[in-house]
Amino acid sequence: MNNKYILSQKSLNQLMIGTFIIITLMLMISIYVMNTNINAEQNAEQHRIIFKNLGITLANTSDYLTDEARKYATTQNDIHMKNYWQEIEHTKTRDKVIHELESQPSTFKEQQLLANAKQYSDNLVETEKLSMRLIQEYKGVPVSEMPEQIAMVKLSPEDALLSREEKLKKAIYILFDEHYDKSKYNIMQPIADFQEQMNTRLDKELYHAQHNLQNAFILQVSIAIVIIASIYGLIYLQATTLTKPIKHYINSLQDKSLKRKIYIKPEGTLELHLLATAFNSLYDTFIHELERRKQAEYNMKKAKEAAEKANNIKSQFLANMSHEIRTPLNTILGYHYLLQNNVSQDLILEQKYIHNIGLAAQNLLELVNSILDFSKIEAGHMTLEHISFDFHKLISDICMMIKIQCDNKHLEFHEKISPNIPKYILGDPLRLKQILLNLLTNAIKFTSKGYVCLLIQEEYHNDIKYIKFAVQDTGIGIDKTTQAKLFKAFTQADASTSRQYGGTGLGLAISQRLVNLMGGNININSEVSKGSCFYFSLKEEIAYPSIEKKPHSTKSLKSIKFNNQRILIVEDSAINREMSKTILDKMSLTVYTAGNGKEALTLAKTQKFSLILLDIRMPLMDGYETAKKIRQIPNYQNIPIIALSADVTKETKTKIKQFNINDFLEKPLNIPKLITLLNKYLNNKTDKAPIINNFIISNINKSKSILNVEQALSRINNDYSLYLKIIQLFIQHHKKDIDILSNILKEKSYHQKLYHIVHTLKGDSANIGASDLYLASIDLLNILSINNNTKTINYKLTDYIILLRKCLYECNNYLIKNQPSISNQSQTNNSLKDIDYLKELYILINNGDFDSKQYFIDNQQKLTHLLNAEEYSIIQESLMLYDFSKAIEILKNKIGGDSHV
Repeated sequence: MNNKYILSQKSLNQLMIGTFIIITLMLMISIYVMNTNINAEQNAEQHRIIFKNLGITLANTSDYLTDEARKYATTQNDIHMKNYWQEIEHTKTRDKVIHELESQPSTFKEQQLLANAKQYSDNLVETEKLSMRLIQEYKGVPVSEMPEQIAMVKLSPEDALLSREEKLKKAIYILFDEHYDKSKYNIMQPIADFQEQMNTRLDKELYHAQHNLQNAFILQVSIAIVIIASIYGLIYLQATTLTKPIKHYINSLQDKSLKRKIYIKPEGTLELHLLATAFNSLYDTFIHELERRKQAEYNMKKAKEAAEKANNIKSQFLANMSHEIRTPLNTILGYHYLLQNNVSQDLILEQKYIHNIGLAAQNLLELVNSILDFSKIEAGHMTLEHISFDFHKLISDICMMIKIQCDNKHLEFHEKISPNIPKYILGDPLRLKQILLNLLTNAIKFTSKGYVCLLIQEEYHNDIKYIKFAVQDTGIGIDKTTQAKLFKAFTQADASTSRQYGGTGLGLAISQRLVNLMGGNININSEVSKGSCFYFSLKEEIAYPSIEKKPHSTKSLKSIKFNNQRILIVEDSAINREMSKTILDKMSLTVYTAGNGKEALTLAKTQKFSLILLDIRMPLMDGYETAKKIRQIPNYQNIPIIALSADVTKETKTKIKQFNINDFLEKPLNIPKLITLLNKYLNNKTDKAPIINNFIISNINKSKSILNVEQALSRINNDYSLYLKIIQLFIQHHKKDIDILSNILKEKSYHQKLYHIVHTLKGDSANIGASDLYLASIDLLNILSINNNTKTINYKLTDYIILLRKCLYECNNYLIKNQPSISNQSQTNNSLKDIDYLKELYILINNGDFDSKQYFIDNQQKLTHLLNAEEYSIIQESLMLYDFSKAIEILKNKIGGDSHV
C-alpha cells in the first residue's frame, strides 16, 4: 500500500485535537448563553426584591422620623430630638435609600418620580424642624444654645408673636394636621409608582430571559448529540488504526522462540507501519548482538577477577594489620602477666618490663595513628597548618632521632643541608616531620648495612624557589613493577615484606597524600639490592620569627578585684567545688556552691547571682537541663552562664549555644582563661588577667612521678598552699574508692555507680596533675559507654585500681614531704593566738557542737599549718562523719590535755 494513502498518527492526533477543540468551543458557547440568561433572570428577580426592601425601609424611616418629631412635640423630651437628628445627620437612611434607587437603571419618568418624593421629604423635614423650633421657644431655650439646625429655622412674624402656650399648641398641631399627612403620602406615592413601573419593566426582562434560557437548553441538547457522535467516530477510527493493529502485533510476537524468524505484517497508522518495518529490520541484527553480549559477559568476568584481586590485597592488609596489632599487644599482655606474677619483687626487672610495655604501646599507638591519618585524608578531613616555624631546628630534631635508630642497627647516617635554606619558613611543621620520619624510618627498616642519608637543597622551577628533600639508603631496593603501586594504600612489595619487616603498607600512602596536600609529589629512584632514593619538592615560603615580649611583672589572684559580686559554682565533684571556690574567693567574689542541678535551682530562686559556672556532666540533672530551668527563673534570662566540661568537641560547643549558655571553659580549670571570662562577663575594671610566671616551688620533686605538680600549679596560679589543700581533699574523697571499685570488679556489676566514680576521678585527677590517672579515666569511660565485653572491662578496671592506689600513695607521700608537721618544739614557738585556734576547735568538738564543722572550714588555712597532713585529714573526716572521738584525741595531744583547756 502506498504510504501517502495511510493515515499517520500525527494526522489522527490533529483530527482528534480539532474535534475536541470544536466540541469545547460549542460547550463554552452554550454554557455562556445559559449562564447569561440565568444571570438575567436572577438579576431581574433580585432587583424586584431590592426595590421592595428599599420601599419598606424608606417607609419605616419616614414613620420613625414622624414618631420622634411627634414625641418631642408632645413630651418636650430632648432625647427624641436627638434621635431625630441622629437619623437625619448620621444614619441618613432616607438619603441612602433614595440614592440606591437613583443608582438603579431607570427611565427619565422614573427618575422624576424619585425627585418628587425627595422634594416632599425635604418639605416634611422643614415642617418638623419648625415644630422643634417652636418647642425650643416654648421651653425658653436661647437661640445660642439651640441645635444649629433648629436655630437656623426662621419664624414668621405671626409665629414670633405667639405666646409660649400658643407656640406649643402650634408645634403639636402642624405635626398632626391634614397637610402633614398629605406630605407623607406625597413621599410614598411616587416611590410606589416608581416601583410599579420598574416591576413592569423587570417582568418583561424576566420573560425574555426565560425564553432565551429555553433556547439555550435546546442548543445544549443539540451539542450533546454532536459530541456523542464525534466521540463514537473517534473511538471507531482509533480502533481501526491503533488498537486492532497493535493487537495483531502482539499476537504475532507471542509464542515465538528466538531460534525462529519473526515477521510482523505492517498495519494501522503510518507510525505503526514504520514500527513493524523497523522491528523486522532490527530482528535480523539481534542474533549478531548476542555475540557481543557474550563478549561483554567475558569482560565483566575479567573485571570481577580484578576486583577480587584488589579485595585480596585489602584482606592481606587486614591480616598484616592484625599481625602488627597483635605483636605489641602480646608484648603488653605478656609483661603485664609477668608483673602480676613477679614474686621476687625485683624492681629493676619490673622497670625493664614497664619499659618494654611502653615501647610496645608506643608502636601500637603509631599504628593506630597511621590508620586514623589515612582515614582523615581519604574522607577529606585533613587540614594543614600554615604557620611560621624554625626549619633548621625541626630538621635537627629529626636527625637526632634518626641517628639513634641508625646507631642501633650499626648504620651510618649522613645529613646534607644547603646553607641557603632559610631558618624560618611557612608551613605545617608537624606533617612535614611526619613525612620525613616516615621516609627515614622506612629507609632504616629496609637497610641492613651501609648508610641512610637525608639531603635538603634548593632548586628553581620557572623562577620559583623550591626546597627539595631526598632520602637515600643502601637497602634492599624496589623493582620497577612494585614501584608503580608503591604509593597505593595497603601495598607492600609482597606478603613476605610484611612478615619480615612489619608495617601495614599505609606509611608511603599517607606521606604521598600529605605531600600532595602541600603541593608536591613523592617520586622514587631505586634498583634491587642497590638501595632507593625517595624525593619530593615543596615551594619555599620564607617567614620571619615573631618577637615574644616577656612579662615584666606578675599579678597574683589577690590583685584581681570583683567587688564581692555573687557567683554560683555548680559542680558534682567536691574537690573541684572547693578548689574553684578557693580561687574565686581570692578575687573578692562571694562564692556559693551547689553539688547538683537541683541545689543550683534552689539557690538561684533565693539568691541573685552575677554569673554561674555550670558543670555539664552531673548526675540527677545534667548541665543542659539545669541551664534550661535556670533561664525560666525570673531575672535570670540574661545572667551569664559558663559551661565547665572536659569534653571540648565541636558538638558540645554547638549544643551549649542551643541551651542559651554564654561561654565554655575547659576542664581542668585554666586560671588565665577563667579570669578572662570573668573580666568579660562581670564588667571588671581591673587590669587584664594576670600573666602566669614560670616560678617553680623549690621543694617540688622533679623526678618522674605520677603527680605532675608543675602542670597542676600552673592552673592555679602557682598557689602552693591551695595545691596542698587540693591534695588533701583528693585523699579524703577518694581513699574509699579503691574498696568500692574492688567490690564492683569482684561482683562484675558495671552499673551507673562505676561510671560516676570514674567520671569524678577524671576531673579530680586533672586538678592534682595526675595525668596517667586522668587518661586512664577517659579510656575507661569510653569503654564503659561503647563496650559490653566484660573481659575487656575487667582488664581495664584492674589496671585502673592499681593506678588509683599508686596515685593515693604518692599523694600521701607528697603531703608528708611538703607539708611540715607541728612538732612539740613548733608548738611552743606558736603564738598564743595559734594555740587558741586548736583550743577553740577542741572545745566545740568536745561539747558536741555542730558548729565545729563550720569553724574547721572557716579556719582551715590556719589549721593546715598547725596540723600535719595525717592529723588534718583524720579531723576533717571525723567532722564530716560527725565521729568526734578521733578528732578529740588528736586535739587533746596537740594542746597538752584537758589541763590546757
